[in-house]
Amino acid sequence: MKKIWILPILSSIFLIIPFIYPQLDFLALLGLAPFLVFIYKGENLKKIFWTSWFSGFIFFAVIFEWILAAFPARWAGVESELAGLLLVLFVWLGSSAVMGLSFALFGALSYKLKTGTFYDLIIIPSIWIASQYVTAWIFSIWSWGSGGSLGAHWVFGNLGFALVEMPVVLWARIGGLYGVSFIAVFFNVFIFFILLSITFPTLNVEDSGFISRRVKFDRRAGKLFLIFLISVTFFIFFPVKIFKIYPTVPALNIVNVQINNKDGIFYHNNLRELFDKAVFSGEFVQPDIIIFSEGAQIFSFFGAQEEELIKVIFPDKDKPGLLVTNTIKTLPENADVRKSFILYRNQKGELVDEQEKSFLVPTGEFMPVSIKGVLTIFGYKNILGRFDVKRTITPGNFEEKPVNLGPYKVGVLLCSGIITPVSYRMLALKGADIFMNSASQNIFSGEPFLSAQIKAVARMQAISHAKPFVQATSGGRSFFVDQNGKVVWEADSLDDRIKFLKVAPSPGKTIYTKFGDWPLIFAVFVILGAILLKNRGFLVKFNRSMSSVKHLLSFWCF
Repeated sequence: MKKIWILPILSSIFLIIPFIYPQLDFLALLGLAPFLVFIYKGENLKKIFWTSWFSGFIFFAVIFEWILAAFPARWAGVESELAGLLLVLFVWLGSSAVMGLSFALFGALSYKLKTGTFYDLIIIPSIWIASQYVTAWIFSIWSWGSGGSLGAHWVFGNLGFALVEMPVVLWARIGGLYGVSFIAVFFNVFIFFILLSITFPTLNVEDSGFISRRVKFDRRAGKLFLIFLISVTFFIFFPVKIFKIYPTVPALNIVNVQINNKDGIFYHNNLRELFDKAVFSGEFVQPDIIIFSEGAQIFSFFGAQEEELIKVIFPDKDKPGLLVTNTIKTLPENADVRKSFILYRNQKGELVDEQEKSFLVPTGEFMPVSIKGVLTIFGYKNILGRFDVKRTITPGNFEEKPVNLGPYKVGVLLCSGIITPVSYRMLALKGADIFMNSASQNIFSGEPFLSAQIKAVARMQAISHAKPFVQATSGGRSFFVDQNGKVVWEADSLDDRIKFLKVAPSPGKTIYTKFGDWPLIFAVFVILGAILLKNRGFLVKFNRSMSSVKHLLSFWCF
């Protein structure tokens, strides 16, 4: 077993595959098994920590490979190719290194708290989701800057996303992303135990103070397999019958406007031409909602050209309609402050509401303190000024809210709002019946792996809250996902296009919407319990202390 260190690296490869090839998503349910062998056979905490971290680094380096598509970095005001290369490499490697800590924390804690018994079916998955959550927080600290948001927002690479094609993902209606991830690791531990029962007659378990004996897995092989089959039936086939939701209200007509504006230019003529083609082909129906991709800069103000175009989009002025667009505004009281806004116009073109973008992307809309330091050290401080002029956005002061359209509420966020599980849950809590996202992926040149991960995130959001999800994208492929996470439509290219969709609103709130990430609270209690069980001496001392306190209180009272 001298080369046992290769096992967690093997696991990281197995776990990456479902993200690249979704048809191999079953690997997410067993790919962690080699990692668990490494943990259970390991003898050195330091070695386990650093080997686990390196495996995590490899995993996230692949997950974040789309960051490399941002080179050259002229979009950020970086004219020097060397400086742009250093910036992109630092963001890619730094992000991978920080997120790799989730594997390191998982490996170290699992090594210390493992029992070698069926308790591990709960303990190990709890450690996994807690490690992911803590690392997401650490990432927000690492990438913090003026405009940053602290919290567990950065969830790329979460194991739950690898299961969006499987029925088991419907459990997100109860436990969200972390609940699905917990189930994935539960199956990994189960398969690990079954493999042990076949491969190793016995497993030496470290004396934990709670259980110190040789656990004979071979005698339990039959029971393990039977319980495994029951678990598969319950977790994979049961949710299809219980959690799948079918539309109960009439569908709305929604127009998705995808714009490939690499040069930041999209004229009203382009849109008029697209609508004329739709009318000529017979595809046109008056929309209830039309949404533009981020950066369209169309209908940001309302003049004669816009007035003419609105008549084409909404010919019946008596039928309620909603036009969703966006713009960047410089505040009148401070010309150095720029904010990004979603604008809502009615069927007459009148501005009925607007909201500020609050969740911003590090190095996309603000420069993190860590990267500012690196650029300053290497003599590229002048880049910061150019970045501020071209990219820096100030986050909004007000929390996003749904906008009304007749009896329904529409929850819209700009681009990066899709990343964090928090924002759309807040919209669902406020009564949103449809989720929408106006995005731009121009700086990544339509990188397909990024698009695939964004789509997986949207599918998880749709399933968790039982809401249809529509994204209009610039420089990417727009899509529509129904309330069960099924991709109903996806653009087949990055070209300018309009798509007429039938989208049924989905009223109501799921258990996850109401209670949030409760699996994390459960995981904390499990981990605390495992720590106490591994330290029975502490419990004995604690009980003695409590007895002494009771005696003192009795003496004082009487």
